[in-house]
Amino acid sequence: MSITSNSLVFHSIRQWRCVSHRPIPDKYLRLREMDLSAVTGSKKTFDLLSDSFAINKLTLGSTPGGCDEFLTITNLESLNFVNNKNLSLKFLTREKCSSLRSLSFNNCQEVPIERLFDFVKNNTHLAELNFSDSQGRKRHTVDLIMSIFSPSNVTEAFNFNYSACKVFRTEIIPRVVFLRTNALRTLNLENNDYFKGFVTDIIDNAPNLVELNLLVLDFNYPLLLSNLPQLRSIRINYNYHIVNALISAGPKQTFEVLINNTWGKKRTRVINLANLAGVIHACEQIDFKFVNCRINVPTHVRQDLATHGVSLRALDNTVSLLKTL
Repeated sequence: MSITSNSLVFHSIRQWRCVSHRPIPDKYLRLREMDLSAVTGSKKTFDLLSDSFAINKLTLGSTPGGCDEFLTITNLESLNFVNNKNLSLKFLTREKCSSLRSLSFNNCQEVPIERLFDFVKNNTHLAELNFSDSQGRKRHTVDLIMSIFSPSNVTEAFNFNYSACKVFRTEIIPRVVFLRTNALRTLNLENNDYFKGFVTDIIDNAPNLVELNLLVLDFNYPLLLSNLPQLRSIRINYNYHIVNALISAGPKQTFEVLINNTWGKKRTRVINLANLAGVIHACEQIDFKFVNCRINVPTHVRQDLATHGVSLRALDNTVSLLKTL
């Protein structure tokens, strides 16, 4: 259900109450999803939502005056804030949001990070946190990383976009990167070049990573993929050491690789697919993409790949290798 004004919220509730013919109707109108991103919320809006609805997925727009503190939704599993400048997050407590599994902030300003930290660290059910294109984080920015990497936290998916933030508390980084977590499965630091010097330390302390996205981070040092036995997907800028890592410690199961060369072909070494034959054959399934890279495919390698059911395609600046069961 997508609603564009507060009056429609109130009308929908009145209409639902009128059409219910039960002597004692259920207290809550049960909805899978409600989108209020186009609505400027009010205390009355959230009182009605809390008293009348059981919602699985809720998207909220503007909440002036911190009126979101009155929000209490039964069965809420996913909460998304969009274009919000006035969040209080006072409602965001383990008691009120015990069922919350996914929390997202998109293009929000002045997010009260400390309240968010407390919730993330104390809510054992939260599985996914997305924080993108949001502003006003200032000195508290990096603290969010510390929360996610807390050893007691169970967050599985972490996506964070620092591109809009200019100020960092750099002194907290050394404490962050040496905190070990076995829970983290997805790490997306695309376009967050600030962390290029800490990638090794971070992934060394998250041994159960399954998906790793480091696109647009330019660094020139090796990554020990052998430390990530569960890794199934890696997206990264061209790095000669990454190619060597795939050769020496490649995966043995389904694997997706995207390597994007932003340096220009003349400034990078040729990738010889003959050197990758071992990892290609070892994987049950692969989906390799080399974008703007210099690729050498000897004739015997091309024939060998075809024999083992590997499809090789070259389109524009992308060379693709695909192998399926």
